[in-house]
Amino acid sequence: MVPANRDTVTDNFNINLHEKSVYSQNGEDGILEFIFSKIGTTNKFSVEFGVGNGSECNTVYLLQDKGWQGLMMNYGAINTAQPNAITRWKRSIRKFKLFCRIIRSVNFLTQNSNRPPPRLRHPLDIKTEKVTAENIQQLLKKYNTPQNFDLLSIDIDFNDYWVWKSISDYSPRVV
Repeated sequence: MVPANRDTVTDNFNINLHEKSVYSQNGEDGILEFIFSKIGTTNKFSVEFGVGNGSECNTVYLLQDKGWQGLMMNYGAINTAQPNAITRWKRSIRKFKLFCRIIRSVNFLTQNSNRPPPRLRHPLDIKTEKVTAENIQQLLKKYNTPQNFDLLSIDIDFNDYWVWKSISDYSPRVV
């Protein structure tokens, strides 16, 4: 039997209707909140790497507003000395007449490297670690990550799959 108002039933499962950006870039805060409202949580522990300075992350909302605990890692200090390096890079690009094609990328980097961290209730404890497929197991162990935890968020550009594939001793419920 088909429900009388089929659109309402479909809307309940349309995850895009739940997008909300408090600290996330593309509505992940609301989507994750919706997912965990449906499946529940076990220990409210998250692991996220590739977090930058914390200004746009998938787990900050859970850590700040929902009482979660977690591990955040990023390689390098994203807030230090970036503008000078980018300015030198702009001059080099002009010399090689690549300015027109690359300037958009440079502007993006300049804007995002200068973005202030969000105003938070609690300070973020972002560990400075270079996450690789070869060391992820040791890093999770180093920071006492529970073997079973609720959320894993990976954003390290081009190596995400291989890092995820190498996690064998830990079982996140949502990736």
